[in-house]
Parts: sequence; structure tokens; C-alpha cells
Amino acid sequence: GNNHIYDYLDRGLEETTEVLDSVGIRHSGAGMDLYESLQPTFFSHDGIRFAFLSFCDRTGIDYNEQPFFYAGYSKPGFGRSTHQYMAEAIPRAGEVADFVVVQIHAGREYQFVPERDHASGERTPFWHPAFLPGMAKELSDYRPMDAWTAYENHVRFPSAPDSSVIELKHMAVDLGADLVICHHPHVLQGFEIYEGKVIAHSLGNFAFDQEYFETFPTLVLTFTIDRNGVRNSSFVPVFIDDYIPTPATGSLAANIIRRMADLSRDLGAIIVANEELTGAAIALDTTAIAESHSPAEGAVPLFPAVADTLVSHPWALTGAGDLLSIDSLETLIPAADLELRVGKEVVWFGDFELEGATIWHLNSEDEWLDSTVSHHGLRSLVLRRPWDAGDNVITYMESRPPIDSDREYTLSGWLKTDNASDASYMALFYRQRFGGDPIKIELGCEPVTGTQEWTFYTRDLPAPEEAGWVNILCSNDKPEADTGYAWFDELTFVEWSDWMPADLPVEFDYPNNLTHVQFRTTTPIDSVYIDATLTSLSLVESEFALSPPQSRE
Repeated sequence: GNNHIYDYLDRGLEETTEVLDSVGIRHSGAGMDLYESLQPTFFSHDGIRFAFLSFCDRTGIDYNEQPFFYAGYSKPGFGRSTHQYMAEAIPRAGEVADFVVVQIHAGREYQFVPERDHASGERTPFWHPAFLPGMAKELSDYRPMDAWTAYENHVRFPSAPDSSVIELKHMAVDLGADLVICHHPHVLQGFEIYEGKVIAHSLGNFAFDQEYFETFPTLVLTFTIDRNGVRNSSFVPVFIDDYIPTPATGSLAANIIRRMADLSRDLGAIIVANEELTGAAIALDTTAIAESHSPAEGAVPLFPAVADTLVSHPWALTGAGDLLSIDSLETLIPAADLELRVGKEVVWFGDFELEGATIWHLNSEDEWLDSTVSHHGLRSLVLRRPWDAGDNVITYMESRPPIDSDREYTLSGWLKTDNASDASYMALFYRQRFGGDPIKIELGCEPVTGTQEWTFYTRDLPAPEEAGWVNILCSNDKPEADTGYAWFDELTFVEWSDWMPADLPVEFDYPNNLTHVQFRTTTPIDSVYIDATLTSLSLVESEFALSPPQSRE
């Protein structure tokens, strides 16, 4: 049951179901009339009978897309997710099945007018506010499909379900669903535990060929079920790399897990990562969660910035676990004279490791991932340029991550050169996700000419007012003689919270995806010694399967 099942009308729906039946793929949620669309499909395993029901709320009514997509008494289509139809189908399935799985194709996608919030009655736009004033005028200049393309190029995708869709999923559980799986927003959204049942609010994309950065992270969700219900639930992180779902490893996997932990915490669900950060469990019983704490400490030097302010370099949280608290600060001045802020990594690929994403645009013989030279890990990016080349060589990401123009950022990285010319890396800020010229370019370091060993650079960068997306670009120009090389590694682009007083201890909600801490003061000091606590979660009885399900013969 989804909003495209009726794209090719009656015969298209018939052919789809015929093909699925011919290869033994079970299906539900659509049919040649209302009765068929509300029928479950059944599957039995180890003596447990499962019922699968599917519904959709994308009707086509909003834009008068006739014929509408849902089934009627004498019309094909999907099973519509109204209370009446769900109240008929879900309890009936529960009468003959041990376990009822409900899939709902619902939630905001890339809409011009977001759904109405049931609680307030107000519409809550989710696109970037910088584009609201001129959006209507801009779109009026296009034909319908061109207007849609222009809209997609500017829209910011939601990362959390709105209240009306949450109510819909809660209703499914109230009617007897044992598990609710949702899709349609194309981006990952958090998990929720409601009345002891798991709700996956959006699994994002998996085999859908989009080019939006936000749609690339995804996951494979696994459940172990017995006669008492869901015994455990877990997921492994995946990245859609050049349209192919690819297992995520290393720091890429850790970032996807932390992202899901952040989104799920806001919905009341706790994500417990495994020790290797290759998968995570959705905690069904919070009393079975154990916490372990570890220290994170070190000296953080401060440097002159604007006016009379001293600002530290970003201090990376490198230990195991999430930031729980900043407990003490050793310095020559009172902690009350200090401010701090915490940040999260926006660009997940600056270590240039092979972790499931080939997002750097390596399109010439003079740019590659070098496995013989690195500052950390196994690889770095190297740019080579001979003296007789036509121009500089550049490498950038194939897709732009979204940013918030109300936030400040820091671009940092390590650079090594050998006969390089104007080697540098920079942040390019854009109004749109595709095409167009950057509205601002900010260097991460002054261009380097000549030869140097690995050197660290960092710069604080306020986002331009209208910026909605960013790209990171590395460059090396041709030298006066011979061949020049520049290596780049551990590039980070950190998005900061607001500055806050260093009123100790400073505590943080967890699990979280915080990766850096920064300090500032107007009192002359050389450094701050930070003493923080990281927390790691584990399950008292961990029987979680952290591998994707195997294909059946």
C-alpha cells in the first residue's frame, strides 16, 4: 500500500501483484476494490502465525490528482489509513494471527504545504526559512514539473514525524498492532516505544535512486519474535552509495547510529550501540540498560580571535561513549569567566576511509585515496599536479549536506605537502542543494606553497544568512617546476550549539551525537584543562542480532 501503486491504473496494479505472486513475494495493502485492499497476508514460521497489513494516507486529494489513489467499493487502489478502515482490519487480523505487523506509508515528504498539526491547528513549514519569502514568486515562473524541481532544490527535509502522523501510528497500536513500520518521508526518523510496541517512524530510502544527501543514510532493521512478542530489535547502518545500499563501517556507521540515537531519544526510545559501533539495539526494557562511565580529559589551548576574545580549537571527544557531563575545568581563571559550546560533525567522510561511502568526486588521474600516506587511519586524499598542467586540481563531495544558517561552524583538518602550490581546503556555502554558484567561500587554511609535514588548521565560520547547504573542496595548483602533491586528512565540519556559561557541572541528554567541545573567554589565559565524563550503554542480557537477515533459498 503506497501512493504509487495506482500510477498505471487498474492494469498496472494487476501486473504488479501478478509479478509479486509469480516470485513468491507476499504483499498487502492494495487491491481491485476496498475489500481486497484491507486484507492481510499471512506467514507462519516456527508455529507462529504472522499477519501483515499495509495502509497509506497519501491520497492525491490535496492536489486533486484524479483518479485518487485509494481503493473504493468498486475502484482499485491502496488501503486508506482512516480510523474506520484500520479499526475494521487490524482487530480482525489479530483474531486469527499471533502477531500483527502494520506498515503505514505516511508522513511528510517534500510537500509545498506541510500537514496540519492536530494539536495547534497551525501549519508548521519544514523547509529552510531563508527561502520562504521568495518561494511563491519563484515557483509561479515555472511549469508544474519545473516548479517541483525548483522546490526540491530548495526544500529542507524533516527529521521528525509531525503530531498527526504520530497519532496515526499510535492508533494502529491501540487497535492491536504488535509492530508498526513506516515509510514515505525518504529520510530516517527515530524509533519510538509506545505501549511496549516498537514504532519505526521512517526507514528512509533503501533501493530508491535519489541524489539528496539526506536520503543516503539508511538501515536494515531486524526483529526476533517468539510467542510472547518481540524479544529483541536491532539495526545495522547502511549507506546508499551511488544508488547501491552498502553496509556502513567505521566512523560512518558510528555517525548513523548516533544520529538515530539522537532522533529516537526525542521520541522516548533508547538506542544501545554494540561495542564495535557496527550495529545497535532498540531497548525494549529500559530497566535492562546498564551504564558505564569513562573519563575524557586533556589540555585545550586558547588563541586570539575577534576583538579581545580568546577561543580554543575544537576539542574532539575521542573516547568510547557519549558526552554525559563536563565536570571540572582547571584554569587560572574562575570557570564563571568561561563559556563553552558543544558541536556535532556534519561531514562524515573527512577521514577518507573506505567505510561504505565513495562520496568524494575523484574524476581524474591526479586525485585518489592514498593508502601509503595518512595522518590517521589507513588513507588520505592526495592531489597531484605537474608543472605543465592547465590549472589546479580540485576534489569535492558529490552531494551537499544541509546546514542551518542560524548556526556557527568550524572547519578543521590536517594538510601535508610536497612541492605544492596554493594547497588548501575550503567550505562552499550554497542557497540550493544542486547547481548554482556558492554564495560564499571560506578557506579552512591559508594556501600552502612548498613542502611541509602534517599540519593542523582550523577556522570558525559563521554560516551566511541564506545558506542551506555546504560542500567541502580541496585544491592544489601546479608548481613552477616538477610535480606537486598535497595530502588531506581528518577534515571536520562541526556545527555548534549556542554558547553557554561554564556553570559546572554541565550535563547533557544522552545518547547523543556530540563530537566536539569549544571554549572562549575575554580573560587572558593560555589553556583550559577539561575533565569530562563519557557514558556507554549496554544491555544486561544482550541477545541482539546485529546482522542483516539472510536471504532464504
